[in-house]
Amino acid sequence: MRSTNEQMQGFISEKQKGQRLMKLLYKLNQEQTNALALGEGEEICYCVPADLSFDSRKMQAREAYTGKIWLVVTQERLAVLEENGLAASYPLAECEKIKCEHQVHNGILTVTKKDGSVICAARFSMRHIVRAAYLARGAQSFISAEAAGGSPERVVSMEYEKYCEKCGRALPGTRKCLYCEGKMEALRKFMTLCGGYVGKLLLISLLMVLTAAANLLLYVLPQMESSILYTIDNGGVLVLSILYSLILFHEKPRRGQVLGMAMAVISIILIYL
Repeated sequence: MRSTNEQMQGFISEKQKGQRLMKLLYKLNQEQTNALALGEGEEICYCVPADLSFDSRKMQAREAYTGKIWLVVTQERLAVLEENGLAASYPLAECEKIKCEHQVHNGILTVTKKDGSVICAARFSMRHIVRAAYLARGAQSFISAEAAGGSPERVVSMEYEKYCEKCGRALPGTRKCLYCEGKMEALRKFMTLCGGYVGKLLLISLLMVLTAAANLLLYVLPQMESSILYTIDNGGVLVLSILYSLILFHEKPRRGQVLGMAMAVISIILIYL
């Protein structure tokens, strides 16, 4: 007999295993697991974060965000962890309905008990509302299965992750974060997609840079003093002539010639100083 987690993993097809689907079972540390005090045969089926604190005394949300709240669903209960301690526990046998509700720019997880009382168990931003809705559906499947005497529905998200797990940034329509994977990696993939057009793209980019440099030079030169302008003019002509001879005529200057050209450029600079 396979465990509930193994059945949930087996529900995902081979095609979906290579894709980054929305995560519904986060891993807790040892202290958090100990705080749950799992009974014999009890295991964590769903575990998702909640990022907004909630004051259970005043029933109002605090302003500060937090990343230390976890919502956990087992076969027996819904638990709320704050940091490394158990903040609340709701046995599923005493619950009639567990659902995720939309609020203004946030969401809440409500627990309706069999005596009719409604409790707000947690609060979270829109970033986690879809994930929390899946958790509520999974918890409700245990309640419905217990009432009907059947097997619980295995809830698996078919949606992709919308936020990076490392930095928390929204993914810009991609499955991987450009900031965490590195921009050079993204550039390499872009070059691979370009295929045989890489050389042409580089040439176009170079021409754009040279055009911008020429426009900037035309703007800066009239602002310069005549001595500096003549130095750049004469020295630039000499340097460009050397470069053109190397590129167009495939000249191979010897060490003495290179030294002479360097001295000529330095001399032109010193004359106008």
